[in-house]
Amino acid sequence: MRNVTNRALTRVVSVMLFPHVLGMTPTEAIRLFYRQIAIRKTFPLELHIPNTLTASVLEKSDMNENIETFDTPAHLYASWDK
Repeated sequence: MRNVTNRALTRVVSVMLFPHVLGMTPTEAIRLFYRQIAIRKTFPLELHIPNTLTASVLEKSDMNENIETFDTPAHLYASWDK
């Protein structure tokens, strides 16, 4: 399951973001990322470990459990008041 998720993520990022938004290929982005690690001598992004609730929700969504869908943004926003 994890490989399918990783392949899907790679495909989405490669197709949607790289050529059009960032103007670079995935390989160039990774090379830039590594270069920043070498220059800064630390990880160049701030990472946060999700709390227990967030981790649980993310795990369930990876397994397509308890997924809600909405027809419009208004329906989504209305669900927050329930």
